[in-house]
Amino acid sequence: MGLKCKVIIEVKDKEKSEPLKYVVEKDLGTDWFGRFLRSLFSYVSTNGYAELTVTDETGASRTVRTSGTTLTSLFNNTSGREIGSRIKVGTNGSTASRTHYNLLGTIEGNQFVTASYVDGSGNVDLTTSFSWGVDKTIYEVGLFLQLGDSGNITRVVMLDRTVVPTGIYVQIGKTLTITYRISI
Repeated sequence: MGLKCKVIIEVKDKEKSEPLKYVVEKDLGTDWFGRFLRSLFSYVSTNGYAELTVTDETGASRTVRTSGTTLTSLFNNTSGREIGSRIKVGTNGSTASRTHYNLLGTIEGNQFVTASYVDGSGNVDLTTSFSWGVDKTIYEVGLFLQLGDSGNITRVVMLDRTVVPTGIYVQIGKTLTITYRISI
């Protein structure tokens, strides 16, 4: 079975009970996501630390401490900053690559996610919604992690970029809901 990821994209209309739904099965996260996972499962000795190098959303190389005894450790540390996952949506339909570090088009939305897990389901859902006062067509969806680097400065790193080549049209008054579903 193994670890799987799918992106569920829904456009909801207040008058209709059934949303338009798009499901994209994923097998292409970024290299930065792979490095985070490796770091999460790595052994760290008492009073030690683990670091990794990522490229943040600006294209700059950053060192991130993912575990350790200092205030700059990534996991379970909110000292002086907000941390968490974000979903962004954009306007570029170019093919995704493991080395991308940000969406390629204009970013039309950027929200923290609500993370959920129901015991026994095997699914971790990361969900957020967007609505606009004008019609939009969305071609790309990105999963990002907001964290602190080794200098305790907030950074944002893209974990995944999903492209919908035909675009998703969202009319005024409709809500675009994005769910990254990671199945274990």
